[in-house]
Amino acid sequence: AELAARRRAERAARAVELAAAADDGLVTARLDGLPPDELRELALGVRDRLGSGVVVVAGAPGPGKASVVVAATPDLVAEGISAGDVAAAAAKLLGGGAARNPELAVGGGPRPEAIDDALAEAARLVRDTRRAPSAAGG
Repeated sequence: AELAARRRAERAARAVELAAAADDGLVTARLDGLPPDELRELALGVRDRLGSGVVVVAGAPGPGKASVVVAATPDLVAEGISAGDVAAAAAKLLGGGAARNPELAVGGGPRPEAIDDALAEAARLVRDTRRAPSAAGG
């Protein structure tokens, strides 16, 4: 229980750091060695500190595995950003797939060597979507 509490505290501190480093509401980070559930918890922690934005975290939890988690704030989901679409595009490069939830999506694949490319693709997709006129008339 003590180790779990310490890991939660470390993730919370890391979430604060990552949120502070947001670039126009976008956070991308590579964090190897974290299991997918911890990556998900971290992404949510960062998103909750952003106010408005998108978080993309990816990493290799172990050999031959890659995970990606995308979390978007509700205001950006309303503007047309879908965490599911972003995660699916990133996961495709990782040789796998992702869930399609618009606010939080987890995915992965067997190609950890493509994590940096997947993060870059996710960031490009978020920026392109935010630049495009929204379906809501924005």
